[in-house]
Amino acid sequence: MAVLGGAGVHVGRRPGLHLGVVPGGATEPEPAGPYAFAFLGDPDLVALYDPSVLEGVEAGATVGSLTPRAGAQLAPLAQTDAGRHPTYLPAATPSGRPALSFTSDRLLVTWPSVVTQPLTTLGIVRSLKPNGADTTFYSGVSGQYAYVGSTTGGSMSMGAGGTNQIVAGPIGETWHAFVAVFNDGGSPEGRLYVDDRDPATGSVGTHGLPGVAIGSNSSGSSYFNSENALLGIVDRVVDDATARAWCADLMAYAGIPATA
Repeated sequence: MAVLGGAGVHVGRRPGLHLGVVPGGATEPEPAGPYAFAFLGDPDLVALYDPSVLEGVEAGATVGSLTPRAGAQLAPLAQTDAGRHPTYLPAATPSGRPALSFTSDRLLVTWPSVVTQPLTTLGIVRSLKPNGADTTFYSGVSGQYAYVGSTTGGSMSMGAGGTNQIVAGPIGETWHAFVAVFNDGGSPEGRLYVDDRDPATGSVGTHGLPGVAIGSNSSGSSYFNSENALLGIVDRVVDDATARAWCADLMAYAGIPATA
């Protein structure tokens, strides 16, 4: 349950560093003010990557770096190759919240440190390739890692080490919130919450996060065509009630409707 290599603590709105070509055209409106997520004050928050910190970035601009909005890790997600920068979407979710669009081989990576299990990750994502090959929304940057992604059949999945994974059902090409709980070999090893559905549970392995990559697997060879509005990492297991509450909070932020 340790974070190795991190330094400093920051909570609050921070400007992100924008790198890339900004095309002409006006920036689309974004809901005013930073959203007060329920988990922002959690003492075990490692990092919260939130595109709403990117102030003054125009629609369609490419983004080469995203500074964490909060958490113990201060290193930004970054990409030195300008041809692989994701694209900024200022009003992507149903509620008009911003996101980054990852297509082809675009990805961002950060901090060569390690977060070990137990841990919890959470996010808001829309898959653009729900029926393609197995892909990952985020992963570690080397070796075996905890991840959340999409299966060949178009269902959200989670795993930690490449041996077993939990599959939580189809996600299509609509926006979804998730909370993934990695229990360090406990029972169950993993719980995957998607929107307001009951969690899928099972075995996932015990590997943690050696750094973070968004948009690809750890080797950069399997890309997840997606739009990503949030990624958070918490250095502990959360209980069922907390995971459901966080998922509901993410759904409210993104304007994701309740499951019929």
